[in-house]
Amino acid sequence: MHAVELLGALGAADGVDPMLEVFTRTPVPDPIHEKVLVVLPGLGRVVLEPALRAYAESSHDETRDSICAILAELGVRDARIYELLLAQLPRTPLDAASNLQHYGDERAIPHLARALEEWVLGRSDGLFTEVPAVVLAQAITRLGGTLTDVQRQNRDDAQALLDARWAVRRDGTN
Repeated sequence: MHAVELLGALGAADGVDPMLEVFTRTPVPDPIHEKVLVVLPGLGRVVLEPALRAYAESSHDETRDSICAILAELGVRDARIYELLLAQLPRTPLDAASNLQHYGDERAIPHLARALEEWVLGRSDGLFTEVPAVVLAQAITRLGGTLTDVQRQNRDDAQALLDARWAVRRDGTN
């Protein structure tokens, strides 16, 4: 992990491929995976092509989602990044909304808006199931959009359900 920090601090372009190699071979909660996820975006444009290559070579959605997070935070505008982030939206709306927000392209607003309008409340009874609806709304507004009444209601309903589920869990009541 120290090597990743050093490579990042030095801005070592030669370290990008080895860091991506380690990154794609370690699971998401692994500390080295998380460290590379933080360090690579700071290297900027030199990460773009290797990260796109790693994305194309991976068949694991979790790895691809992590690579999307790196690409979103590079500070580089590239149509390929934008398309990957949009493609992520139907599969993992929470990650995609966060990534599109970090990417900062207001062209994503209509896509995020549609996803929020189509959000189905109560897809499961998991504690955090409704978080994507809240993050979709946040991404829309942070990118400069305005929520419609339907979008605002979906966000508010999702937040209320989250709050209720959290209260039950916190209080230990049903």
